Amino acid sequence: MKPFLMSFTEPIGLFWLLLVGRVAWHLWRRHWTRAVWSAGLAAAVFFLAGTNLTARWLASLERPYFGPPLDQVAPADAVVMLGGALLPSAHDAFGLDLNSHADRVVTAAELIRRGKGRVLVLSGGGPPPAPPQLTQAELARAWLAAWGRLTTPTFVLPPCADTHEEAVRVQALAKAQHWQRVTVVTSAWHLKRALAVFRQAGVPAAGVGCDFAASAWLADHRPFALFAGTTPLDFLELYLHEKIGWWAYRWRGWID
Repeated sequence: MKPFLMSFTEPIGLFWLLLVGRVAWHLWRRHWTRAVWSAGLAAAVFFLAGTNLTARWLASLERPYFGPPLDQVAPADAVVMLGGALLPSAHDAFGLDLNSHADRVVTAAELIRRGKGRVLVLSGGGPPPAPPQLTQAELARAWLAAWGRLTTPTFVLPPCADTHEEAVRVQALAKAQHWQRVTVVTSAWHLKRALAVFRQAGVPAAGVGCDFAASAWLADHRPFALFAGTTPLDFLELYLHEKIGWWAYRWRGWID
């Protein structure tokens, strides 16, 4: 009974239940064509939001970067954390709100703690219009400093609109600092595109993946659920973002 009731708390679950009810209504009224169309839409919603299909798609982007344990990662001149891990929040501790990609901050800090980089580079978006008017990277630096995790020199990039801009700014830093190896830390499903654009920009980059969201979800969930949920749709959004982003970056000449 609980899964049935919980389905009403998620818009996609409620929508799916209404579609199923619509199919039953049309069948009862013998509206065969309408019943078929409604059943087709209900089936599409179920496969995208009620099964592990989209999780498997996203996990296919994560799998190549399962990689070795962090203590086996090769040392680098700099560890670069890509943005997207937090948002400014005036009412939260340290003025920030960690989102589902916060593993990027944790992984970058842990690499520094293990001596895998001489310098930490933090990236992120710009400041909000209201206080605290700090960029995402500045908020991450303040948080890590307060917890005593900044044991190396730290660079904070200006606000970056996308991964290409991050790559261009890191390339300028790498050239000025004579870095020979840079470790890029980002979500595993984003790492292929990130490494491609960094290398195209002339950064000697290796990668460490984190935020294995789909792989973790697959290990903890059955292949399908009776009712549709929002998490599979979140995976679909990330998967499409990476696939479309790859071709958009190729079209703009940012990757080969």
